[in-house]
Amino acid sequence: MSSLNTDSKIRAITMVSAAVLGLGAIIIGFLIIGSIIKIPGMTGGFGTVLVQPYGGCALIIPAYLLCISFILINPDIKLMHILIVCAAALPVVTFLTGYAFIRNFDSWVNRIPFFASVQKMGLSFILFFVLVFECVLLWVAVLQFYEPISKWFGHTIKIPFSSQGSLTFTPTQIILEDSDIPEFKTPPADPVKVKRIFDELHLPREKVLKTPESFRSIELEEPDPVYSIPVEILDEHTEFFSYELDDATKPAAEHLLKVLKEFNIETHLTSVRKGPAHTLFEIQPMPGITFSQILNLQEDLAFHFSVPHVRVALLFSGKDSVGIEIPNEQCAPVPFRNIIAENFQRETRGEKIPIFIGKGLSGKIHGFDLSRLPHLLIAGSAGTGQAKCLHAALLSMLYCCHPADFKLLLIDTIEGNLWQYNGIPHLLTPVITDKIRALSALDYCARETGRRHSVLKSSGARDIVQYRKQMPEKIAVADPMPYIVVVINEFADIALGHPQFESLLTAVSAQSGQVGIHCILSTSRPSVEYITPELKKVISGRIALTTASPAESVTILGVQGCEQLLGRGDMLYLDQFTTFPVRVHCTSIAEHEITGVIEYAKRYGQPEYRDDQIFTK
Repeated sequence: MSSLNTDSKIRAITMVSAAVLGLGAIIIGFLIIGSIIKIPGMTGGFGTVLVQPYGGCALIIPAYLLCISFILINPDIKLMHILIVCAAALPVVTFLTGYAFIRNFDSWVNRIPFFASVQKMGLSFILFFVLVFECVLLWVAVLQFYEPISKWFGHTIKIPFSSQGSLTFTPTQIILEDSDIPEFKTPPADPVKVKRIFDELHLPREKVLKTPESFRSIELEEPDPVYSIPVEILDEHTEFFSYELDDATKPAAEHLLKVLKEFNIETHLTSVRKGPAHTLFEIQPMPGITFSQILNLQEDLAFHFSVPHVRVALLFSGKDSVGIEIPNEQCAPVPFRNIIAENFQRETRGEKIPIFIGKGLSGKIHGFDLSRLPHLLIAGSAGTGQAKCLHAALLSMLYCCHPADFKLLLIDTIEGNLWQYNGIPHLLTPVITDKIRALSALDYCARETGRRHSVLKSSGARDIVQYRKQMPEKIAVADPMPYIVVVINEFADIALGHPQFESLLTAVSAQSGQVGIHCILSTSRPSVEYITPELKKVISGRIALTTASPAESVTILGVQGCEQLLGRGDMLYLDQFTTFPVRVHCTSIAEHEITGVIEYAKRYGQPEYRDDQIFTK
């Protein structure tokens, strides 16, 4: 039986249990209330049996059952949550039992000698302390293991801290390191089945994953008629949330203040926030201390903390504060499944192009709507995480966007990793690997941009969103105008030797966002030769990975700082909606996860190629 089928059965059982418990709670509550207010015909029944020993407190029983039903309805219910719900019965039983003894103390004192020795007041105190102890243990378990409650209590916590006053700790997400993540073993794939899948790809053998063991077989039933890729095909990793920073953080904060004081920098530490790759210490300089004084200490701070780089940046948080970002001892992974399961919504079909790139401080998930940017640039030195960013963007779009509303043009002239997306129903043409055909694809986008502007003008629509919402159904069927996303891996390779590429790309980017044509560009050559000022004017969304020099950082973002990043997906993100670059750590996606999502997407039909329109003679 498939894992998806098993999960569906478990989910069905929890939903039925929730319905039964909820209905039972309503009936029991009605019987208890009827017995209390003495409704004719309702006295002497089951409600009276509960009211006699407990009185009005008997309503706790249906209230508890109703709470269980609400928790079971949660789609993210896990075994740990059910165990916590069962544990919650302990203080309920303790309270009701103790209340029954106290309520009828005179009839019980002669039966139990212990009651005679402690009397009613002593029994009440004992019951109170037992209840408090049980509730504290239960609350600790809830905060530790029940994620929705943990997120609701996301406020800062004041902790006394040396002579500097108080240090504000922000709740921090602690993610298991690679060595702590349990190993999920998958049985070897059937060689016959793997061969069939390879044949369906229509790709050269040498480009396909060579070992059957590395291919993750997806034993799922027929796909849902409504486009929906299940998150179950991704690897599951457990993330633990903690309100306390680890034991190394407080000494690091004290050491930071000590080092700054040695350089005659008097500051006040206001807050500490921890991310997957680095920890942000927010300090407030004393009067007379300038930002440049702290900025010049980056290398000295790195030396004193024995780390490769320390980044100092203005926070623009409404106060004169400075952020000092110090790398963590170990970089925690950010599983893609945990991000996509919490965020993507299929009800936004045809209106948004959501992309989720990773997590930042305190476990905050960072993403954006590509249709609002409307273009994205990914740049950094080779091997610093461009491929991870591209796959995160593509898989986000595959999860959230229906093939009828969203199309892809993939250009990969260096024949990197985009070839494996061949065959998904979102493609307008097979992955383009020839530079001349890449120029033809951009020329098609330019022609399509002009045609769509004409359609919008004749229809009176302001942009593609208004067109898709307000146009009569017969027009929408004749010209549905799906979103088109052009993804170019290493666009500098095409620009080299083809001067018309830059002007064509700039022209397309400047006019296409309003009509639903968007570009994602990636390069490992962040120089002004390829990332020109004209191109930067029309591409507002930028992801900057680690660069070799401050000049390359300025080329991408307009500010320095990327040279202090850690690599392996550590990035700075900037768009027109943010006033300063935000540091994010890119999500991690295994190769077999990418293959699994692609293979499942292919189940929703064959791509309808437009080669005759795109590659015109």
